[in-house]
Amino acid sequence: GGIHLDSIFPNNTILRKYMMFDWDHNEVREVEWVLGSCMMVRRKAIEQVGMLDENFVLYFEDQDWCYRMWKHGWKIYYVPQAQMIHYYQRRSAKQFLNVLTWTHIKSMLYFFKKHYLQFPLSAHRKGAGVSARRKEGTL
Repeated sequence: GGIHLDSIFPNNTILRKYMMFDWDHNEVREVEWVLGSCMMVRRKAIEQVGMLDENFVLYFEDQDWCYRMWKHGWKIYYVPQAQMIHYYQRRSAKQFLNVLTWTHIKSMLYFFKKHYLQFPLSAHRKGAGVSARRKEGTL
């Protein structure tokens, strides 16, 4: 399959924490997020937080949902006894920068824009244009 970041940066502590590599996956544990392919969610949590964000085409919708639940006070647990079978084969993953890789990157950028940018990029661009015109003396 494709190249994974953990194979390029095997000892990166941020990546290891994000990928949850450094703990026993045989124990129930509170985590920051779980894969959306297998979630059990309380109805009350969905009523408070809302549904999955449909602006995510693929990838990061599960992290976004877990993050919103966490912000509303809900806890997220990894439960190893819960099992599922995923009958999907990723044939496109054989290429280095395939469509799914680009989709993942776009979803990741949307996630960070949604939760961590304090102002819209368009406002920043407009402000940059104003300061550029001031410098040129056109204002």
